[in-house]
Amino acid sequence: MTKITEEAKQLFRQSIGEITPLRCTERIERQNHHQVLKKRLHLRRRGLPETWFSECDEPHTVNGLARSETSLIFQRCALPSKQLSALKNGHFSTRCVIDLHGLSEPQAEEKMKHTLQRCHQRSDRYLLVVHGKGLSGSSEHPILKNWLNWWLRNQKRVLAFHTAQRADGGSGALYVLLAPVNHHITQP
Repeated sequence: MTKITEEAKQLFRQSIGEITPLRCTERIERQNHHQVLKKRLHLRRRGLPETWFSECDEPHTVNGLARSETSLIFQRCALPSKQLSALKNGHFSTRCVIDLHGLSEPQAEEKMKHTLQRCHQRSDRYLLVVHGKGLSGSSEHPILKNWLNWWLRNQKRVLAFHTAQRADGGSGALYVLLAPVNHHITQP
């Protein structure tokens, strides 16, 4: 590393002229691991499930919550690539479609439980869940979308889910892959 001589420093000061240091009233610090944990604890105390929040704040999230344009992707276990590709691209036939627009979380949960039971009885493996983009609410975070992201991950019958293709609702809908009927599942 080259040392800067006194002569060079003097020349720099002369070319810049007089300066006035800026006063910083706020100090911005990077969040460390402890601050992230503290934030999660605060959110948990507010009654929001901790699992609604991602392990790290990703560019498409704010405080770990998905925005309306965020793609949701989940895979419980290793699945054949053909099955994952079919799920991602919506290349499957489904008789189970559920629309949750305008429902509260308890209403959506009841309807989801009923629909999963119906899919199980009919041996349907694929489900299209339309939750909406959440643009009409006052929050920048769609409530049903984030709730579904949390709730579906906690359902043992759900093997994977992916944001739907634009024709099926795009970021306002999910394709869900369910375990086969003969697959042994312990209820959560």
